[in-house]
Amino acid sequence: MASRLSASFYSKFAEHIQLFIKQLHLITHKKRSVDEKEDWDQYLPAALFAYRTIKQASTQQTPFFLLYGYEPKTPFDMDYHIYERNSPKFEAILKHRTIHQIHNLSNIRKVAAQNIRQTQESQKKQIENKILDERKELKPPFRLGDLVLIYKDYLSTSWSAKLQDKWEGPYVVQHILGKGTYHIKSMNPEDTKLRRVHGNRMKPYLLPKVQWCQENLRHVMTKLDEQTKELFH
Repeated sequence: MASRLSASFYSKFAEHIQLFIKQLHLITHKKRSVDEKEDWDQYLPAALFAYRTIKQASTQQTPFFLLYGYEPKTPFDMDYHIYERNSPKFEAILKHRTIHQIHNLSNIRKVAAQNIRQTQESQKKQIENKILDERKELKPPFRLGDLVLIYKDYLSTSWSAKLQDKWEGPYVVQHILGKGTYHIKSMNPEDTKLRRVHGNRMKPYLLPKVQWCQENLRHVMTKLDEQTKELFH
């Protein structure tokens, strides 16, 4: 699926479109085989119906209900009655339901708009609290010998790689270059390449909760130090 901007681009509208595309992508791709992911367009009608009949957290209603004023009938709904179209009872029920929907639909949408505003206020407070917490707990700089993972930022714009792991590594911090940049090196002794990476793309790598072989780690670090000295002499 490709994302394209309309002629009259509106950022706030585009955010809703991006969120809709993201949710639709999850419905059509999550927990599916490789063959099914390649034929995602065949599942699009069912995915759209599923999205329109799922209650949204912001409105507390389904998109289908907000548009038509009633929930859709599916083959699994057994509680319904069949009337002849030309019978007086059918006409009376249809008229009553239409009046009821027109009268209530505006109120339903007002309540949904109020729920959206409340959700937005709650999200705003959560974001503000998160920013304050991040300012209180600034990430300390990395030190020599730290194990880190590197963020693969090129995956953020690739639809075909949305389900791939966005972090690679681990790497070892070899040099602190200043201005938040570092030289890092792979844990694989055969990979002698030094990579220059900014700290914004790095996060600490936590070793699994298993007994780590200190001799092996010391051997790797010694090997890396020797190779680094050869590169700079």
